Amino acid sequence: MPNRTVNGVEVPPFDDWTQQHQSYVLDNLKHSLYLERYMLIDCFDNDVTAFYTTRLNGYSNAPYDSFNLALHVGDDPALVEKNRAQLQADFNLPKVCYMNQTHSNTVMVVDDLNNDEQCFDCDGLVTAQKGIALAVMTADCLPLILCDDENNVVGAIHCGWRGIQRGIIENAIDAMESVGANRSSIKGFLGPAIGPHSFEVGSDVVEAFLQKGDFYQNCFFKLPNTQKYLCHIYRLAVKTLRNIKVEGPIFGGRADTLTQSAVFYSYRKNNQTGRLASVICLN
Repeated sequence: MPNRTVNGVEVPPFDDWTQQHQSYVLDNLKHSLYLERYMLIDCFDNDVTAFYTTRLNGYSNAPYDSFNLALHVGDDPALVEKNRAQLQADFNLPKVCYMNQTHSNTVMVVDDLNNDEQCFDCDGLVTAQKGIALAVMTADCLPLILCDDENNVVGAIHCGWRGIQRGIIENAIDAMESVGANRSSIKGFLGPAIGPHSFEVGSDVVEAFLQKGDFYQNCFFKLPNTQKYLCHIYRLAVKTLRNIKVEGPIFGGRADTLTQSAVFYSYRKNNQTGRLASVICLN
């Protein structure tokens, strides 16, 4: 997208977020959909199934049209279950674990003691078990997919700014290590979230992160003649991972759910809307 103008003043873009870059991302997305619903995540070297959904080619009616995976947003539960069944069948997944997400910093491990549960009260799931798909739902927040492809441990994390500030990413890495991962070999994928030209926050958000660490400074851009800032949520996640010594490659982070709401759900664009899912499963 082009530079924004606020109160008559042109706002320069973040240096990794240009109009040409956004045009390429959207064009690539439209031509790369799997089964006209999904984008495959192929950056991990072990045997995993990983992908994120779009809002396209599902069963839900407006304003949830049409591949909504969330039961809590007011959509017809029968249609949501039909979408969920379609997702599971499209990838032949034995089981999909969802979360009741509340912007907490709680991460749970799926193991032999709880792998019969369908939904977990947390904002992050981790497992070392095969055949257990972990799903994180979003509609502007950042879905962070983690994988130690050397030790076969995976995670799906819901990263709103509150969760990141409260330590959800740190807790996720600790949970992965508790079941055999090594942070030095963990890779990440940043799923579709609100882009840095679209995500406005107040000074309270900036202050909360700067109290946590001054390395977050370049995640924010002060809008001229206002009390608002632009927030780069992808960069918040990467800065956090690097600060806790996760040095593996981080992929993704190229979508803007708000400006690309024809393809993705965006809560800031439409308060009554569906949810995407980002999913990973050890095969």
